[in-house]
Amino acid sequence: MKGWIVTRMAGDGTKRYDAAWRIGRKIKTKTFIKRKDADRHLVGEVRKVQTGEYRDVKPISFGEYADQWLKGRSNLKPSTRRAYGTDLTKHLIPALGDLPLGYIGPEEVNKYLASQTGKLRPKTLTNQLSLIAKMMNDAVAADRLTVNRLHRSKAIQRPRAIREDDEITVEILTHAEVNTALDALPPKWYPFFFTAVCTGMRLGELLALRWMDLDDEHGRLRVRRTYYRPHFYVPKTKRSLRAVDIGDQLLAVLRGVRRARFGDAAPAPDVLIFPSRTGGPLIPENVRARVWRPALVKAGVKHVRIHSLRHFYASALIAQGENIKYISSQLGHASVQITVDRYGHLFPDERRAAAGRFEQRLASSKNPADQAETSQNTATSTESRGLEVLRDIENGEHTRTGENTL
Repeated sequence: MKGWIVTRMAGDGTKRYDAAWRIGRKIKTKTFIKRKDADRHLVGEVRKVQTGEYRDVKPISFGEYADQWLKGRSNLKPSTRRAYGTDLTKHLIPALGDLPLGYIGPEEVNKYLASQTGKLRPKTLTNQLSLIAKMMNDAVAADRLTVNRLHRSKAIQRPRAIREDDEITVEILTHAEVNTALDALPPKWYPFFFTAVCTGMRLGELLALRWMDLDDEHGRLRVRRTYYRPHFYVPKTKRSLRAVDIGDQLLAVLRGVRRARFGDAAPAPDVLIFPSRTGGPLIPENVRARVWRPALVKAGVKHVRIHSLRHFYASALIAQGENIKYISSQLGHASVQITVDRYGHLFPDERRAAAGRFEQRLASSKNPADQAETSQNTATSTESRGLEVLRDIENGEHTRTGENTL
């Protein structure tokens, strides 16, 4: 099958070249100002038709595609589906819904982002931008779009927090507040919340724990799934599948729970560690409203979400000097960068101490015969040499000869 070029005169008297080719009974055309561009495009399209690579993309609006896309995503968690639906129906479709899907590029996205500045948090806008990009990528894969104009575009004005109140507040209880809250809980709920405090697990991960997930020998709780009504799900990222180290105290508490419920008999592997009265998973809303909130009120502690216990766990590990990579693995973050972004401000400022360690390491590399004298007079000699350098500079005698001035 061959195509052809049609030469015609435009309204302004200049020539136009229409590249035309046949797809079944349909004739496709595209207009160019230069003949060589028309020839090049025609050769490419004809080759695609002959090799079966050609895609006949039917026009569709962003709103129509968004509705079809969300309905076709059967693997989404209910919470994710609800979040996507809210972003689409309340924000994205009203703003972009009437535009053809292929028309949406950096200009249209930047216009939307600018219209929402001050109305939505930067984190919300970032999530919406990720949603649009995912939809566009899926549209290309499904032959509903020839190219995603947003892919790796440097023209997009990505949202950034520019005000203090734009930042996500991480509420962290003190050790005393956590202990007071734990003491205010009904005794049967203490093991559940003590596990939350000592592992930093997400609420859905706690609700999904089974006795098979408790590794007595190595002192670990394995996170293999999460719960969101009414189903159990595999965590979204590989790093969320993890083994969380636990101490002897939590291990003793969990063993006590197991002994109280099953005696010396071993529980079935799939039995939940923290079940409801019927043996099924607890209802998250009931845990929050009927247990956690009343305990905070009784303890006289400010109201925070159960998720704040995860922040407390992270902050406690940071305060005791644990490695950031270890903290990230315990929390099940997808990357260490997420841990740094979320909790970096909690790390102690050790820049002065780091500078001191550098100087000590440098001094220790001197001739061993000089080290004894150096160790006795390090502070005095360093200060003296610094004063000598300053005097030389004032007198115009010091030059940058590469001399070590430490």
